[in-house]
Amino acid sequence: MKENQVDRRQFIRTMGILPIVSSAMIMSLCTSGCSDDDNPTSPLTGEKVTVLLDNEPTLANNGGFIRRSFGANMNGNRPVIVVRTSQDKFRAMSSYCPHEGGTIGVPSGNKAVCPNHGAEFGLSEGNFAQNIGGQSSASAQTFTVTYNSTAKSITIEF
Repeated sequence: MKENQVDRRQFIRTMGILPIVSSAMIMSLCTSGCSDDDNPTSPLTGEKVTVLLDNEPTLANNGGFIRRSFGANMNGNRPVIVVRTSQDKFRAMSSYCPHEGGTIGVPSGNKAVCPNHGAEFGLSEGNFAQNIGGQSSASAQTFTVTYNSTAKSITIEF
C-alpha cells in the first residue's frame, strides 16, 4: 500500500462517524444561546379570562384593539393583541414575534409589525396573525375568543 492511500476499513470507519459528528455540531450551533424565553408559543393552559366590552371602548368598532397581559397562566404573561375583526367576531394573538422573539408592535391599519425584524402580521379575519410581509416568519400564536353579545363580553382561552 502506498503511503498516501487510506486503508478501506479506516475509510469506512471515518465516513461512518462523520454524519454523527456533523449532526452533533449542527445541533450544538442551533441550540447555543437558546432558552425557554426564545419559544414563540406558550403552552395552552385552559385558563380563561373574560373582558367586559363596556370597559374597553377601543373594541367598540371593527378594527379596534387592545394590547394587554393577563397573567402567568395566560400566554406566559406576555401581552396579547385582541382585535375586533367584525361586528360579532374578535380574535386574539400573542404579541411575541415567532421570528426571533421580538415584541410585535401596536396594530396600525390591518397589520402589526415587529420593530426588531420587520415581520408583518395580518389583523383581518382572513389573515389574522399570519405573516403577510416584511421578514418571513411563522404565524403568531392565536387563542380562542368567544363573544357573548348578551353580556357584552369576550372570553379568551389560553
